[in-house]
Amino acid sequence: MVVVTMAKQYKNKLEEYFKEPEVRHLKFDDLKKKIFESIDNEKDYIIALSGDEGEGKSVNAAWNIAARFWEDFDIENNVIYTGNGQEFDDKYKLLNRKGVIVIDEAIKLAYKMDFAKSTTKDLVRKYTADVRKEKLACHIMCIPVLSDLVVNFRTHRVKMWIELIDRKYTNKNFCIGIVFVKDRNPFTESSSDPWLLRDFGRIWMAKVKDGSMDNIDEKLKLFRSHPYYFGEIVFPKPSEGQLNKYAYAQRKDKLKYEVEEDGTKLPKMAAIWRNKCKSLLRYLFDDYIPNNNLTLTQKDIEANANFSTSEVSKLLREDDVVTADGQIIKRVGQQLE
Repeated sequence: MVVVTMAKQYKNKLEEYFKEPEVRHLKFDDLKKKIFESIDNEKDYIIALSGDEGEGKSVNAAWNIAARFWEDFDIENNVIYTGNGQEFDDKYKLLNRKGVIVIDEAIKLAYKMDFAKSTTKDLVRKYTADVRKEKLACHIMCIPVLSDLVVNFRTHRVKMWIELIDRKYTNKNFCIGIVFVKDRNPFTESSSDPWLLRDFGRIWMAKVKDGSMDNIDEKLKLFRSHPYYFGEIVFPKPSEGQLNKYAYAQRKDKLKYEVEEDGTKLPKMAAIWRNKCKSLLRYLFDDYIPNNNLTLTQKDIEANANFSTSEVSKLLREDDVVTADGQIIKRVGQQLE
């Protein structure tokens, strides 16, 4: 009963102060200006990009922000695709000063409950003052919800937060991001919740209770009422070629850093087995079959060696080639087709 009363109070307070919130439609230059105002003043810039799975967080971050603003952006070297700390270390070393890095699996590197992990400690260390000056850059962290980040990141490091609206309210060819930008506020900076997540969470729940949150207009009104609301921006869907490049680079790194498709660490023996099987398959297709004039196909190998179709295909895909325009070329033997 007390919780409901408090929620009603927050809802009434919101409606009192923000009856007709301003709507701001942003362009990419608006985001660029905010980011480089900080970087040009020798301050790194961290963006948290949140949304449900499948909303296109990392693809939107990579192609609509990173590739637009940085000419040296590379889809393989500037995006971290796994929660493997080694990948973070490898790509962090390649990061140019005043460059950009997209952390696709930020929740696995900086999850609030895994602060004791060595990878999380290392990530926090890399954001200390000395290292930030050395690798002064923009870091885009893709996460399900802002509150999943380690408190230190969420309260003091994140300067821009972009929440992607559910695609059911938009279109498959684009998505909408609600952008929040937090300036330093000496009255809330020491708080564990400077983004006012608890306050607006209570308002949200009060509106859920009265059924108004089923309406996208009500959700947008609440977002626009936030004191750090900066505006709304449309993220166009990347081209087929760009999506192919992204998928290829993601698969390549997951195999390189020995993680499963869902991002979990591949057991050591499973990794050894996979590498041996791949070597065998490559020998069969590249050497044994052509040199002995055999007509064995991939299906024959699957049937006689007791491999599953998906397993053989996955192992052979490691040697696919992606062209400059994002076309995937299948590798068969020493030929490209």
